Amino acid sequence: VLQIQEMFHEFDKDKSGSISVYEAKLMLRKLNMPDSEIETLVALHDKNKDGELQYDEFVGFVLNS
Repeated sequence: VLQIQEMFHEFDKDKSGSISVYEAKLMLRKLNMPDSEIETLVALHDKNKDGELQYDEFVGFVLNS
C-alpha cells in the first residue's frame, strides 16, 4: 500500500489530491504507453466521472492495469 501511495504522490504533480489525464500522460508516456490507452484506462477507473483519478480510483487503476 505504501508503494501505491508513493506512486500516487509522484503522479499528482500539482498536489491537488487527484490525478488528471494530463498528469497520467506525463508519467505513463515514459513507459511508451500511447495517449489513447492512457485516456481509456483513466476513463475506465474514473468511477465518479470527474475526469480525474482520486486515490481510491488510482488504486484500482494500478492494481488492474
